[in-house]
Amino acid sequence: MSVIKAQIKEVLLTAQDGASLKQLLDAVGDVLSRNESELKGITYAYRFCVSDTGLCKAFSLVDGQYFEKTELDEADCIVTATEKDMMDIFLRKQKPLTALLRGKLQLKGSKAALLRFAEFL
Repeated sequence: MSVIKAQIKEVLLTAQDGASLKQLLDAVGDVLSRNESELKGITYAYRFCVSDTGLCKAFSLVDGQYFEKTELDEADCIVTATEKDMMDIFLRKQKPLTALLRGKLQLKGSKAALLRFAEFL
């Protein structure tokens, strides 16, 4: 997954220059949608919810193919945090496990799905 990691690293560098969380999540989705072959074999649905702004980004990977979803669609993994905490996690200022243990990040559903997603971040 080196191509995905490199592209996401570029996205994260751009986000450090002041991009919003919505822009960051959209850019990550764009990277995922362009790299189906590297994601082959992954089938999970994800939802990222921002508790203080109401922002919600949902998508699924079906054998690596990226699909946009709505917040009403079922998800295998639902991650909820404040905007600041979620940005800190994506920008690697805060480790996801630490945020989870401190209650800054809530996970509902499959831990395996979250770990699978974290592999290419």
